[in-house]
Amino acid sequence: MEAGTSAPSETVFLDSNYIIYLSLFIKLCVTIGDDPANPSVLDRRALARHGINKSLLEMGRLKDGKKLFDYLAKEAQKGSEIVTSRFCELEFLHLLLERQADKNLLSAGVPLRLRSKKHGLLYLNSLEPTDYAEVTLEYEQFKDKLSEHGIEVKILEETGEYERQIVETAKIVMGNIMIDVPDAIVYASAVTAEADKILSTDEALITITNHLRNPSAEPWISIARSFIQKLIEQNVSLVEVSDLKLPTANKL
Repeated sequence: MEAGTSAPSETVFLDSNYIIYLSLFIKLCVTIGDDPANPSVLDRRALARHGINKSLLEMGRLKDGKKLFDYLAKEAQKGSEIVTSRFCELEFLHLLLERQADKNLLSAGVPLRLRSKKHGLLYLNSLEPTDYAEVTLEYEQFKDKLSEHGIEVKILEETGEYERQIVETAKIVMGNIMIDVPDAIVYASAVTAEADKILSTDEALITITNHLRNPSAEPWISIARSFIQKLIEQNVSLVEVSDLKLPTANKL
């Protein structure tokens, strides 16, 4: 991605859902004062000693976060580049604010049916200036904790002027495939970052990504050919035509 620097062994692109799971895991580690690299950090008996009892659903997400942390730590040691987009970062920050707003509304006795019907206004009015400061602090602690273990998640748009390229690539994607706008932006960002792989839990995004990378039958063969041709024609790709490579996608 950066001129004059040696290419990393891989470029791994993180979708927002995995960033969220990773943040949940890191926050728990900060809360209990344990090292995220500790293999037994999620042991139920260890958590119980801290007075923490998680539901099966939340434990599943925490385990996903732990698995991702271990994977990224190994990739960082190999020299791989970990990248995400501004869009994924904003989705993550929105979730942190939404979680705080939901906590405030529950404490105020606002029932679910009202929280659901008037989501925007209720949530906005529930947040205090200190809530925004706490979310900012949590985000900084999250990045700092990852850095302590050699994991640096780069925001693609902070490494160069890629905004227009992402939008143009997303338009090409949506001109060939019926895909949600968020997924189109995520995929376009990964293509722009020249990512080797996308880590996501979104089944639709994973399926589309892998069909474009390795189309084995129609209509995907024609769709992938058209997509690549339009990338070349609009000169969207950062790489030479002969080196054009689309990412794969998978869960951990």
